[in-house]
Amino acid sequence: MYTLEKGNKYILDNIKNVNNQFRLKYHMMPPFGWMNDPNGVIYYKNKYHVFYQFYPYDSNWGSMHWGHFISDDLITYNDLDIALAPDLDDETGCFSGGAILNQSNEDELLLFYTKHYEENEIKKESQNIARSKDGINFIKDKLVAIDSDNIPNNADKIEFRDPNPVYVNGNYYILIGSRDNNEKGQILVYKSSDLKEYTYHFTIGPNEFTGVMGECPDYFSIDGHGVILFSTIELEMEENRFKNVNSSLYMIGEIDLEKKICNIDRIEEIDKGHDFYAPQTLLDNEGRRVMISWMEMWNKKYYTHENGHDWCGAMTIPRTLSIVDGLLNQYPVNTISDYYGNVVEFNERLINKHCDIILNLKPNDYVIKFENPSDSNDYFEIGQRENKVYLDSTNVLLDKQDLRKTTYDYLDEYELRILIDTSSVEIFVDNGKEAITSRLFMDCEKYKVKINTKEELSLEGRIITLNI
Repeated sequence: MYTLEKGNKYILDNIKNVNNQFRLKYHMMPPFGWMNDPNGVIYYKNKYHVFYQFYPYDSNWGSMHWGHFISDDLITYNDLDIALAPDLDDETGCFSGGAILNQSNEDELLLFYTKHYEENEIKKESQNIARSKDGINFIKDKLVAIDSDNIPNNADKIEFRDPNPVYVNGNYYILIGSRDNNEKGQILVYKSSDLKEYTYHFTIGPNEFTGVMGECPDYFSIDGHGVILFSTIELEMEENRFKNVNSSLYMIGEIDLEKKICNIDRIEEIDKGHDFYAPQTLLDNEGRRVMISWMEMWNKKYYTHENGHDWCGAMTIPRTLSIVDGLLNQYPVNTISDYYGNVVEFNERLINKHCDIILNLKPNDYVIKFENPSDSNDYFEIGQRENKVYLDSTNVLLDKQDLRKTTYDYLDEYELRILIDTSSVEIFVDNGKEAITSRLFMDCEKYKVKINTKEELSLEGRIITLNI
């Protein structure tokens, strides 16, 4: 049986074996082993808490635990002991979920998680709660909160996971990933007034964007709009959209959980890159709605696992959300500027792999090449072609991925922001109207920047070193 003590000891005994070559400087990573979805991201007792799906015994997916980070500023983090282990007789994994404060006692932090049991061709999923008074040590409830018996007739009785709680007008609503009996994704909504009894409330979906399973739902309201984030399995590719195995999307519209209203004005892909899944948000003490996502993707080769580095997975830079012209915009949290160091003009030069590049561009064809100084055949490009911004990593020798580009055309002057870390790039176009996030593994400590533009285009901007 897995236990907290066993997992923590294994990490301490083996962390010395981790290969640090591609570990990131200002992104969350597991100390050892495997990481996937962010879980239970919340601001609690003057700290940011980020829990995550974690398997401490291998750098590949296994029986899910919950890892745990805390942070003062969402840029630097402290790695804490494992928060949850699948240590009950009726669970072989503690799957994804969310966090909420008990509104009757805000000292109490609740983690909703899926009790996953799978053994001898038997599979069952139900939703449980773990409680804490300090945000560090958790005690699981003896009785499940929402059992698989409490599933409506139009929903799969087994695929039932990722509970995410919200508090609205005196009631708790729990959004749970699901699929219907025709294997189309949907979201089930449950309601409770006291965190003791839960009743099925209504279903959101299915629709043409929910794939074969709705996962990791997250609801919030912002700038007068209702928003639901969700992730989908096997959403059919549409030209330049949904090019990953799984996709993460947002719905914006009139969404009223209490009145069972979900009138959607727009559904869009959240990030156009290769490595973005299962985003979750928190509301902090400054009123910011902040989103964090897993910076990897399912069903691919994982470079650090394949090459014996003893760790795999990372989280995106936390991103502040807003609604602009009916679109969900995302932009790196402003606390990153607290770590700014040397600032230089943007031009052809060597740069380190921990920097923030901010450019002001007039639309035109351009190519910015980030090259391995020791091998000119090893590089990736960011540029604009046929009015779309793109990332091309087809020439990355260790772990190439296909070209990705924006949905929208950019015909007016815009800002291009590029966050580079040891093995990642995050591109924000037009102040966060679109984002492209991908992992990049290149065997070099610096990049050589080369610029190819038309004469009439001026690439004005700066490169800021991050001292972390």
